[in-house]
Order: sequence, then structure tokens, then C-alpha cells
Amino acid sequence: MCVKIKLTKDTLPRLTEPFSFKEDETISLLFETEYVLEGAEIQLVNGEISERFEFSKRFNVPDKFMFPGRLFITVKMLSRGKIVKLWEILPITIEKTNNNIKIYDFLSSLERRIERIEKFHEII
Repeated sequence: MCVKIKLTKDTLPRLTEPFSFKEDETISLLFETEYVLEGAEIQLVNGEISERFEFSKRFNVPDKFMFPGRLFITVKMLSRGKIVKLWEILPITIEKTNNNIKIYDFLSSLERRIERIEKFHEII
């Protein structure tokens, strides 16, 4: 499964849409950008697990990060060891249901909650 993330001049990109996939599928992040990110790095954090990786436009998320919780992804553009641009992708919520995994950005989660609250108040 390939998930697209656009890295633009904005520093808080988000997933383009929610995804569902099977537990045994590999998740690839496909970064679309006009920036030259040679020597950049990706940092993943989910719960207690945190690790840095060399940036690639197509990045396979290691299975050890794909458990229920929030996945934080940071992309750092470096020059001479200093951060010149930083993207903190909106946290990705990971949910497990049966043999499927759903992922969506945190903002989508809030939007769905607000919709449910609004529907509840319409009933009352």
C-alpha cells in the first residue's frame, strides 16, 4: 500500500486520504516534493519506539511502527548537519480491526468526532 504525502513550503503536511489495508501488507510513504532532499532524514515515533532513517522519496515503514496508536513522522532537510527545513506530518492514527489496519491523520479523526457530536445534537 502506498500513501502519498506532499512536502511543500508548509511545514505541517497531512495524508491525502484515509487508508485501510491488510495486516501483512507493507506500507510505503511516497513523498512528493520539489525540494532536493539529498542527505535528509525521516524520524518515526509510535509510543516508546523512535528511530531515524535516511530519507528516500519512497519509504517503507518498518512493521515495528505499525501498531495501534499515533505515528509521528518528521522529515528534516539538512545542510552541513544543520536543519534548514522541517516538516512535521500531522500525526497518523493507526487502528486495528480484525485483520485490517486503518490509518488516517489526526485532523480527520477530530473532524469525524465533531460530525458525530453535531449529529447527536441535531437529534436532541
